[in-house]
Amino acid sequence: MKKLAMILAGSAVLAGCATTNTQDDTMRVSYNCPMDTNITVEYLYDGEIARMQDDSGRIVTMIITPAASGAYYTNHDGFSIHTKADYAVVEFVKGKPISCEIWKGDKK
Repeated sequence: MKKLAMILAGSAVLAGCATTNTQDDTMRVSYNCPMDTNITVEYLYDGEIARMQDDSGRIVTMIITPAASGAYYTNHDGFSIHTKADYAVVEFVKGKPISCEIWKGDKK
């Protein structure tokens, strides 16, 4: 659990303006994905739960799952997100991963 906390803390430092902490210690990270798709992930309960929202407003809740490195969240419907440093691999459809990176402001 300490390892996960350190990974999430490191990601928060690297995320800069893409990350916000709410009053209830929920960490929120925004990711930019291909085709101008954006997702926002809220990490709850010390990183045990991730709640991901896409541009359409769809919200998916996942639980932490063991991973070799980074943080990996899944649910019984096949959704997943695997984060490490500034990057995330998201699966809205099993077997069709989308690579995303932490949003760092407007692209110019």
